[in-house]
Amino acid sequence: MPQIDSAVEPVQDILIPLKRVARSLDLDPSTIAKMEARGDFIKSINLGIRKKVYLWSELQAWWRTRLGGQNGQPFPLAPED
Repeated sequence: MPQIDSAVEPVQDILIPLKRVARSLDLDPSTIAKMEARGDFIKSINLGIRKKVYLWSELQAWWRTRLGGQNGQPFPLAPED
């Protein structure tokens, strides 16, 4: 059994559903899928046949290199449904 170093903090991240990301950016989910396919957006994580999510930390990093993030603005996460 592998040893776990107790001094290392586990990485925690938040999973943001595709629909919420799309609402946040005022884009259609299909537009985000096309951007992802072209390499213009971060890779999603498939949680099932019809459920895609994104890591909050990756959204923040993408935002900092694009759009409003250049002005130091945080990713504009829309409220949950």
